[in-house]
Amino acid sequence: MKALKPFRRPIIPALLIGLAGLLPAWLPARAEDLASPVPTVSPVITASPVPSPSPQLMTTPVPGSAEDTVADVAQRKVSRFLAARVFQFDSFFGDSKLEDDLDTPWLRVRVGVEWKEGWEFDFKQRFRVYLPLPILEKRLGAFIGSDEDGKSEDPDYFDDDDQHTGAAGLRYFFRKRKNFDANVSFGASLKSGKPVVYTKPMAKGKFTWGRVYFEPRQYVFWYSDDGFGEETDLEFNYFLNRHFLLRFEPDFVYSNTSQGVDFSQSIELSYLDYSVEGYPHFAIDLGWKSDGHTWTSTKYDQHRLALRFRHRIWRPWLRLEYGPRLTWTREVPGDDEDFPEYWKNHSPSFLIYIEVLFEDLLAET
Repeated sequence: MKALKPFRRPIIPALLIGLAGLLPAWLPARAEDLASPVPTVSPVITASPVPSPSPQLMTTPVPGSAEDTVADVAQRKVSRFLAARVFQFDSFFGDSKLEDDLDTPWLRVRVGVEWKEGWEFDFKQRFRVYLPLPILEKRLGAFIGSDEDGKSEDPDYFDDDDQHTGAAGLRYFFRKRKNFDANVSFGASLKSGKPVVYTKPMAKGKFTWGRVYFEPRQYVFWYSDDGFGEETDLEFNYFLNRHFLLRFEPDFVYSNTSQGVDFSQSIELSYLDYSVEGYPHFAIDLGWKSDGHTWTSTKYDQHRLALRFRHRIWRPWLRLEYGPRLTWTREVPGDDEDFPEYWKNHSPSFLIYIEVLFEDLLAET
């Protein structure tokens, strides 16, 4: 497995309200993003590698050394256990090799909280395990936890309204090419404590024109409780220069439970970090997202403005994301209420998440 490279230069966003002093070093890109294509950009915005930061925080301690803590030992044991089970399963089916798949985390755990007005806290958690299975030429994989199916990880995915969490199932890739993916997921999840089975085919294209990257994604799904539906998701990225990325992402969903067509539109300006294999992910992100529907009339339901920071702390496998957010929400009367619709005043909140990556470390021993 390729070891995660440390970020080689701390970024100092002095213009952002003095928060730069809280950013000792930036995070690596999300490991699952490394499988995504890197948009081709002109040589003008390609720069040489940046210098290394202090190794005390950004390198994994040598096992048994003074810097090796109880947390390092626990993280290493979980990673080795997961990797050993995959290799054991692999050897049962023959000499199919998985080395090419070992540059992604076996397990990712993310926990966080949103601190709202009046000392109200909204606790959130999500975890994901994905294991490539060594049969059918690596076209088959198993997932447990959240069913992440190709969407960008940069937006705050805790805002996803999908109620089908705690999913588990199999994903089969019909095609897995540089510019095109097609797969189908078969799984089960819990919704309000009740089991729900589903299937979800997905096709995704990837196109690059100079500094522009375009990724359309099309889903068709069937859930045992809600029936059939479809989702169209479009992602446009434009590189302003090497470090600044403008992203626009509209999303449209139609199902038996949607209000006509449920839609969302987001626009983000990100300062990029190239800490892992030259792949960009956001280190600072300023984003606006609007959600709405088309039935019985086209209306917006909510607007959100967020400023988020992401960086590594203490160890390469520990990451921190935080930032303030403002939310505007349309208040709609219920069946037993009688008041005109109105927009609620902006509601401030503060988001903070910690993410732990468990990776295969057998190659390092």
